[in-house]
Amino acid sequence: MSLSDLIPSFSASDTAADVTITAADMEDPVLLAELAAIMGEAPPPKPADPRERLAAQAEAKKREALQQKRAGNTAAAGKALREYKALQAQLDASQARRQGEA
Repeated sequence: MSLSDLIPSFSASDTAADVTITAADMEDPVLLAELAAIMGEAPPPKPADPRERLAAQAEAKKREALQQKRAGNTAAAGKALREYKALQAQLDASQARRQGEA
């Protein structure tokens, strides 16, 4: 994809020969917001905080463990509980690193 594809008034003669857009560039939230503004589109949503995602996954595993226990499936409940504890440990470690950086 070239800049002239993104911006119709942008001609190939306006570009520098050494400009390339990589896959990593297309994941850069600042660049994506700028491209959206140029195109007159709404900015892309901000990426979710990894800690929020971990917390949601841990909570889901906790609920699953409780549901399995209530259903009498102790093996599945134990597995879900271990997965919950692993996710919670990751979340706790992430929060500890963040507090250590502050």
